[in-house]
Amino acid sequence: MTNPLSIKLITIALFTASALTLRADNISGSYSNDCTALVKLWDVSGAYSEDNGFETESFNLDMDANGVITGTGHFNITDDQDSVYLDGDANVNGKVSSAGSITRVTLSLITTGGTGTVTGIPITFVATLKESFEVDDADRMLVGKGSGKLKITVPSAGKSRTIKVPSGAVTANLPDAVDGAWGLSLDAAPDGTKVGGTSVLTLSSGKTVELNAAGTYSSKADSSKLSLKNADGSKSVALNVVGQSIANNLSILSIKGKALGQKIKFSQ
Repeated sequence: MTNPLSIKLITIALFTASALTLRADNISGSYSNDCTALVKLWDVSGAYSEDNGFETESFNLDMDANGVITGTGHFNITDDQDSVYLDGDANVNGKVSSAGSITRVTLSLITTGGTGTVTGIPITFVATLKESFEVDDADRMLVGKGSGKLKITVPSAGKSRTIKVPSGAVTANLPDAVDGAWGLSLDAAPDGTKVGGTSVLTLSSGKTVELNAAGTYSSKADSSKLSLKNADGSKSVALNVVGQSIANNLSILSIKGKALGQKIKFSQ
C-alpha cells in the first residue's frame, strides 16, 4: 500500500523544486498595478469645508502633477457677541510636499470683494489666511494650524484698520475620493536586455499623468529596472521601478522617486 504521507512529501518537493526554477522574464506587454498598498500618493483635489464656531470656510481645490494647489472658496465670520459679520469669496493657492511618511499641505486664502458690518457699521475687508496641515490618513482629515490678518475699511469714514488673526487649530475632512490611492499601467516592448514603452499614473481623483518608460533586464538580478518620466518633458514625475515579470504579472520590488510634490519610497 502506498503511504499517503510519502505522496504528500513527494508532491511538496516537486512543487518546491518547480518554484525554485521559476525565473522572471524581461518586461513585455501590458501590465496594470494598484500601488496603493505599497505607498500612498495624495491628490488633495476636491471640496472642503471648515468651521471653528464663528468662522467658516468652504473651498474647492485642484492640484496639478507638481503638487501645486489652486482653487476658489467662500469665507464667513459670524460673531454675535461682538456684532461682527463678514462675508466674501476667496482665492486659494498652496502646495503639497512630504517628509518621510508625513504628507504636508499648505494653503493661503485671500478674500476678494469682502463686505459686512461691525457693530452695525458697513465695512469692506480683505482677509489673508495661512494654514499648514498634515494628512491624517487614519481619521481621514487634514489637521493643522492657521493664522492670518484682516484689513477692515469703513468707507463712510475713509479709515482702515488691520487686525491680526491669532494662530489656532484648524481641521478639514478629506473628500471621499481623496484616499491616497493610485496605480501604474505599463505597455512595454523588449529589445534584447533593454525595454521601452509608455506608462500611465492614475490617481484616486481619476486624473492621469502620461509617462515614458525605459529600462533594462538583468538575468543575474532576475529583475527589470525601469525609469518612468513625464511624456511631455516636464519634471513633475520621476520614478525608478524595479520589478519582476512572472507569468504575465508584474511584481513591483521597489519604487523610488517623486510625484505630485511628494517623495515616493517603497521596497520589499
